[in-house]
Parts: sequence; C-alpha cells; structure tokens
Amino acid sequence: MNIWEEIKFKYRTSDSNVLKFIYINVAVFIIERLVYLVFWLFKSNNDIVSFFVLSSDGGIFIRHPWTIITYQFIHEGIFHILFNMLWLYTFGNLLEGLIGKKHIVKLYFLGGIAGGLLFLGAYNFLPVFENISALATCRGASASAMAIMVATAVYMPEQELALFGVFRIKLKWLAAIIISIDVIMISAGNSGGHIAHLGGALFGWLYVLYIRGNIRFPTINIFNKRNKIPTRKFKVDVNRSAVKNSGRIKPSQDDIDAILDKISRSGYDRLTSDEKDMLFKASQK
Repeated sequence: MNIWEEIKFKYRTSDSNVLKFIYINVAVFIIERLVYLVFWLFKSNNDIVSFFVLSSDGGIFIRHPWTIITYQFIHEGIFHILFNMLWLYTFGNLLEGLIGKKHIVKLYFLGGIAGGLLFLGAYNFLPVFENISALATCRGASASAMAIMVATAVYMPEQELALFGVFRIKLKWLAAIIISIDVIMISAGNSGGHIAHLGGALFGWLYVLYIRGNIRFPTINIFNKRNKIPTRKFKVDVNRSAVKNSGRIKPSQDDIDAILDKISRSGYDRLTSDEKDMLFKASQK
C-alpha cells in the first residue's frame, strides 16, 4: 500500500469527523498551493481562488453563493492552516467523544456560515467599513474552529486543558480570553477575520444551549431533529467496586478527567473500549 492509498484508507475508515475535516483542509491547501505555483511559473494571472473565498462585496456574494461554504477550506499560508488545524484537532477531538460526530459536522459548517454572515453584515452595514466594503475577503476554518472551541467550553466549562503540556487553564477562561482578544483586535488589523471568529463563537455557544434544550427556535428549526445532550455532571459518591459488581460502572471525576486529558493529547480514537464505555455512561447521567 503506497502513501496515497494509505491516506485514502485512513480517511474512509476513520471514526472521527474531526480528522476528516483536517484531511480535507490539508488536501485543499496542497492543491491550491500547487495551482498557484503553476500559474506563478508561467507568469499567468492566478485568480482562481477568488471564486472560493468569501468576498465582502454583496454583489459578488450573490453571484458566488457557494463561497459561504468553500471559504471555510481555503487558507492563506502554512501558519494559517497549521494554527486552525491544531485548534480544530484539540477541541474537536475533545468534544466529538462527548456529543457525537454529527454535531461536529453541524458545528463546523454552520459555525463557519455564521462567521461568514457576520463578516458580510459588518462590512456592508457598519460605517467604518464603507470605503473598503468591496475589497475585503474572508478565508479559513477559523470561524468553524471557534464554534467548536466555544461549544466545548460551554459544554464542560470546568474542564482543564494543559497548554503546551505545562500551563493548565479551565476551558471557560480560555474561551473568554480568546474571545476578548478577537474583540480587542478588530480595530488593529484583519478586522474581517476577527469578526468572523466572533460569529463562529456565538454560534457555538447557542448550539450547545439549543441541543441541551436551554433555548428554543419555535418557528425555524435549522438543526432538523434535536439531539439533546445532557449537562456534564460526572461527580458521584459511590463505592466503585460495588457498582462494578452490579454490572454498571459509574466513573469518578478523576477517571473522567484522565480520559478527557487523553483525548486532548491523543484523540478519541486512542481510547480503549473500556474508556469509551466509561465516557458514554458518564454522559448519560
């Protein structure tokens, strides 16, 4: 099996939608870079990417409506995609094991759409952008990754994450810091990108509230069938060995934290069947 066949095999057999999104983003990035190289070598005008990035010009968007989706997979450079994929991998793997693969797909696409729409609205209705409303573009998976990050923080706000393997911080504070930075940096540069991030973050927050049943949309249900997710309450005060003998295992908070740390380091696929079963049972409480 050559490398290409191995990649296709892993993509088809992967149980993680997070990894599939990463594969797609990386593949699109490589293809886009190769196309750009060919145009550059022959001194041709490389305008193909403009058909896939999201323009702030309302007229262009009407003619290219697909860009509200395709812009989520177009990145400007190696560090842009590297940061977004690292963000997506860290929080996506953590959340996917708790709420399921289908929710990750909705968070990615709808979070990206929410970020794109907020970007369009800001550039077409805020006075500060009136002289550049037809010049800005938006690209990248940042809004989608922000939606997943904030959804993770809302779903389990007290869970700690080890940044760089050293500094531990609760997800609710990490989300608050990242959102605050985006708000502050709107006027400092890359305004469209920061605005799109906030759109994704807002959607991630509302999405978790919705699937929990905390909020309702009585007239328009964009999520189809609601799959309610229970609030994360893992603490129990039970003799574990006695419970195990009865055929049911109720994991302690330490057990769950250890499993979540393992997901953040290695991904959901690295869990053993017992660990996955333990995580599932904890989420049913």
